[in-house]
Amino acid sequence: MKLIVSIIFLCFCFSVHANQGIKGKISSESGEPLAFATIYVKGSTNGTNSNAEGLFQLNLDPGKYIIVFRYVGFNTLEKEVEIKESLWENLNIQLKNSAIDLAEVVARAGDNKGLEYMKKAIKLKNQYKKEPYEYQCLA
Repeated sequence: MKLIVSIIFLCFCFSVHANQGIKGKISSESGEPLAFATIYVKGSTNGTNSNAEGLFQLNLDPGKYIIVFRYVGFNTLEKEVEIKESLWENLNIQLKNSAIDLAEVVARAGDNKGLEYMKKAIKLKNQYKKEPYEYQCLA
């Protein structure tokens, strides 16, 4: 009898934990879903990724958290949320494109130093064939 009561109690505890946290959709400013974006609790290893439609769900115990939303090419967003007993906090997040200014790059044809060294080594190959190869092992 005690075993049955214990099992029921454990099932209840796990079901309560599984029915609270945050869920929602992460998208760009234009409304396009951000597939496989990273969502995690700041300062912890607790996190998840969005699916192909940008939907996510992260189970959390009751309390206050700072949730971090990240996606390559977009600004990172941190949002404070409070989770209450057995409730889901619905969050629809829009990330802004990150503006990155790159300096101008000029590509010019030039000397290939590696090719120069290879040509010199090829010219000297006969000399190296005549000399015995020795190596010393340092212990």
